[in-house]
Amino acid sequence: MAVLIRVGNSEGERRCDERCYNATTSHCDCCCNGMNHGKGRQQAEANTAKAGREMLQRWIGKHPEFKESVFSTVTQLGFFDSVSFDDRGNPIDTK
Repeated sequence: MAVLIRVGNSEGERRCDERCYNATTSHCDCCCNGMNHGKGRQQAEANTAKAGREMLQRWIGKHPEFKESVFSTVTQLGFFDSVSFDDRGNPIDTK
């Protein structure tokens, strides 16, 4: 079972997995808040990657001093492989 999103704290964990993205009912109670519900795995993966890129861009906007180290780590770990960067290291949304 592919887990696309996992959110947890000391009180427990919530996940977005195949129970959500392959759902046939309209009710979603996982951590994607309906973004991936019933969309199928391929679309859910695309939705999650896009949301991750947007979240990363917002965070960098608030913490520009970490931009180089964050993008270096993201690139090294292979996160968001579809992200391209301009000559200043800013992400370019290619989708």
